[in-house]
Amino acid sequence: MKYIIDVPSDLYAICKTLRVPVKVGNGDLSWYNTYIKAEPYTEPDRESIEDEVWGFVRIITDMTECERKECFGCSTCDLDEYMTYKDAKAKYESWKKQKDEIHIGDEVKGNSGLWTGVVVGFDEFDALIIMDSSGKSCGGYKTKFFRKTGRHFDEVEELLKKMRDTE
Repeated sequence: MKYIIDVPSDLYAICKTLRVPVKVGNGDLSWYNTYIKAEPYTEPDRESIEDEVWGFVRIITDMTECERKECFGCSTCDLDEYMTYKDAKAKYESWKKQKDEIHIGDEVKGNSGLWTGVVVGFDEFDALIIMDSSGKSCGGYKTKFFRKTGRHFDEVEELLKKMRDTE
């Protein structure tokens, strides 16, 4: 069991255990180590917790209904009735990560903004192989140097699948 009690600092031993004063036979004060583990309690930063929660609420309310259904599997108007904050946040983080992952057929733009192309594959090191609109392709780029534009071409993935099936 855990208890929170106010303990004067002189009752707290260096070895992080609770000490209590004991009067010995001649009236002298001696300190007895109880060996009960004691740790200072730090009040949580309530303001930062509230800011985090309200920040997440803003994210959810800014999502479209379609995105909320995709993320949480249902309408969010009664989300609090069947999901805790931790569960909802974990589902959102997982959905966002999956949504941000780059897949074959995704149009990507270099972080420098100079080059745009479609992902046509990944090499043995999971680096991107990209083809631009002129048909030029290059590879070996790490995904961190590119971001998705939001456009996706299913045809690229379908074409590659057809090519593999005919081999």
